[in-house]
Amino acid sequence: MFSLRLFVFHLFTMCVVSQLQSGDFVSREEVETLKSRIQSLETQLKAKQDRTPLISFRAGFSHDPAPLKYNNGQNVIFDKMYLNDGNAYSPRSGMFRAPVSGLYLFTLHVLPSSSEMEFRIVKEGSAIAYVVATHSGGTESIQTAIHLHKNQEVWVVKVYGGDTLRGSLLSTFSGFLLRTDDGNFHSSSVVG
Repeated sequence: MFSLRLFVFHLFTMCVVSQLQSGDFVSREEVETLKSRIQSLETQLKAKQDRTPLISFRAGFSHDPAPLKYNNGQNVIFDKMYLNDGNAYSPRSGMFRAPVSGLYLFTLHVLPSSSEMEFRIVKEGSAIAYVVATHSGGTESIQTAIHLHKNQEVWVVKVYGGDTLRGSLLSTFSGFLLRTDDGNFHSSSVVG
């Protein structure tokens, strides 16, 4: 909230300076009107922030290395929860179900301990992002923002490759709500 106030103060200052440079002077009444408008905008923003639910999760594997007992095309189940605000991710099914409509950000980190592997982040059966991880000792990552309607699901699928990933915090799936829908946002396209 402090940075918002600083931004609003800076904007207010720029307006006053602009008027002073142009030779116009700001009356006390105009300053009071601007202060009142700033306070109103701060109140509206705070009310919107208070209505935004906290939805976030981060899941990994309970074993290291984590054997993937999945055939190609099956869901990868990250079974160890590090964070699950809003309980939208199920460590039993590996599915994230959106509790509210809005814009979400998902991240997948994978570190294979065997051969090359490909993974996809999937929304309702359609791939929205993918990553190919090679057995080179480094973690591969993908991050994507996507609009979800309430109750739509997102999960990770193993497409092909080896049978073992490094577990614990080395291979993780995470996501969080960036913002809820308002009257101005109805896109269902992938942002990143």
